[in-house]
Amino acid sequence: YNHRDRNDDYRQPGDLLRLMTADQKQQLFQNIKAAMDGVPVEIIKRQLVHFYKADPEYGNGVAAAVGIDMDLASAAE
Repeated sequence: YNHRDRNDDYRQPGDLLRLMTADQKQQLFQNIKAAMDGVPVEIIKRQLVHFYKADPEYGNGVAAAVGIDMDLASAAE
């Protein structure tokens, strides 16, 4: 049995983001930025790719908050 069959790890967080207001999204991006303080840049870049897969706005929003170019983060994939 493969528990990952028909299981999308990105749909639920993307759907939740799309329900948020613009202010809620900005608060989320800032909370993630604060939580990533001190995390090595290479790890942040890998995580940004996951945020982007959930929703491009999610990836771009967090990337902007932490000051990393999303194009560079995509290269880490």
